[in-house]
Amino acid sequence: MTDRLPVRPQRRLLFRSLAAAPLLLLAGCGGLVGRDRDSDRQVFALNDVQPPTGTPVSWQLAIDEPATPAMLNRARIALQRADGQFDYFADASWSDRLPSLARLVLIQSFSNSGRILGLAEDTLTLRADYQLRSSLRAFQAHYRQQGEPPEAVVAVGVQLVRLPERVAVDARVFERRRPAQRDSLSAIAGALDAAFSEVQQELVGWALTSGSRDYASRR
Repeated sequence: MTDRLPVRPQRRLLFRSLAAAPLLLLAGCGGLVGRDRDSDRQVFALNDVQPPTGTPVSWQLAIDEPATPAMLNRARIALQRADGQFDYFADASWSDRLPSLARLVLIQSFSNSGRILGLAEDTLTLRADYQLRSSLRAFQAHYRQQGEPPEAVVAVGVQLVRLPERVAVDARVFERRRPAQRDSLSAIAGALDAAFSEVQQELVGWALTSGSRDYASRR
């Protein structure tokens, strides 16, 4: 397969060639699951989003790298079989380790909103008023029935923490599911990207609203 996810021109993430695992045909997941051997691996990116415009905020935000279970804390694209077992697509990966990539894309989406100027990856480079802590609870293709395309499942738990008190002011879990249109790597990666884009749209607006509400209450 040679198709790739479209990446907008402003994206800093570019596809690159890697050498990795081949495709071993396993009937349980439509022939897309395999074990590591030498082969060309397709590399996919995640896209940032353009949140709705709104009132700019005067506070600053540090965005932590998401806490991530071991099965997702890598560049491999995860899948879940109907029996609940996890594995990885043999010849596909994200363009970076998933939690690192997710944070980079999320920071860009906050910036795209045009509502917040003070953004950083940690509190050492920015005197942040708030910290966004998150956890990747799900980010996999779930095969529910043999022979059917999987469903993309993305779930992100978030907590907005006021600094320097380190007091949680709001928390929420965002979850989206998107069926893949077909059982191909590009369709599956595209469904995961679309689900994460929907999560980002809601998450950015929620964080800016919650932070502004708390910030105003202390003035």
